[in-house]
Amino acid sequence: MNRVVVASLASFYSKLLPLYPRKFRSEFTEEMQTVFRDALEEALNDGTFVVVLLCLREFGGLPFNIFKELWHELDGKELIMLHENTSGSPVTTGQVMMGALPFFLFSLILIMFELPVITLMELEWFNTVGGALLWMWLLLPAIGFGIGWVQGFPRWSYPYVGMALILAFSIQNASTPALNFFGIPIFGRELWGWRSWIPLAVAFVIALVISRSLKPFVSFFVNL
Repeated sequence: MNRVVVASLASFYSKLLPLYPRKFRSEFTEEMQTVFRDALEEALNDGTFVVVLLCLREFGGLPFNIFKELWHELDGKELIMLHENTSGSPVTTGQVMMGALPFFLFSLILIMFELPVITLMELEWFNTVGGALLWMWLLLPAIGFGIGWVQGFPRWSYPYVGMALILAFSIQNASTPALNFFGIPIFGRELWGWRSWIPLAVAFVIALVISRSLKPFVSFFVNL
């Protein structure tokens, strides 16, 4: 293997380096090109097989290394944004799980709707679990909104605010003839109408009484 091939390999390697993040490129591109070229020159003295092994190692590991550096850069940016938005207070795993809970619950309900409901509705436990999940879905966003208000709307509470509003808008023109509350049908086949806003309105009043201030609500829009 002659030096022309080595030069071609080094040139091809240098064309792949722009795939790295900008900050990493500006700091290490020149050094990586030099190291790779020197390694090729050294491998050339040991034979073609060593050069092939070197290329397999470098080019084979390049996608993983690029992904790793991209991840590090994105993770660093996320941490910077997180500290800017939360005054240096990091988000814990529990807070992330709290923020994801309404989406998980909604997905679970959708999965239950796709099950053979006619057969399963004959089972008492299925009706009990389904009713409990549906009630949790109706009430949880409003509860999360109220707790988020009292705590000054931390980041985990944002999904609850959005879902509470979307849920109220969506079910005001819907009816729930199969939904019972302690055995009592909820509105029968009537539309929810203005009553869809009751959970959110109750949470609003309770949070306002506890906090005695509209400042958390104002800061929510500012932070948003």
